[in-house]
Amino acid sequence: MLFDELRGLAVGDTWLKLPAIYTRRVFAVLSSDFATQYAERILTPPYVSNISDTYHRDIDPVDSFVVLCSDGLPDLNSGMNIQQLADQWVTVVGQILDSVTSDDDMPNLSLCLLRDAIGGDDVDAVSRYLTLEMDDKWIDDISIVVQRFGPRNT
Repeated sequence: MLFDELRGLAVGDTWLKLPAIYTRRVFAVLSSDFATQYAERILTPPYVSNISDTYHRDIDPVDSFVVLCSDGLPDLNSGMNIQQLADQWVTVVGQILDSVTSDDDMPNLSLCLLRDAIGGDDVDAVSRYLTLEMDDKWIDDISIVVQRFGPRNT
């Protein structure tokens, strides 16, 4: 029965999606920072649903792409609204697709979006996000998939 309840969980924040019985039986008995910080606050889960909002859009199958990401990526640019984020992601991915001449030279587009979000070409900004000793930066779990459709411009 537990596996039936867990089936279909979405990516990220899994501990917020688990059924109440699971969190009470497993997390409550752990002796770790996670148990003391989070398990005690999990009173009536699940808090996050794995049921997605689904929209159907007609897209041009030539030179199109879709970015699927967890909330960690937008959190890196919390000062931007969703339209500004989408415009930024289209700019980053579009510039790469326009500049690459062969699929063999294609960089990881998801990694490029992540790099842009944590500082882009500003090596100091990127380093600040990647430095473990920092007290003031925290990065949520981040999952990014960029799915391309159709041929590239060459």
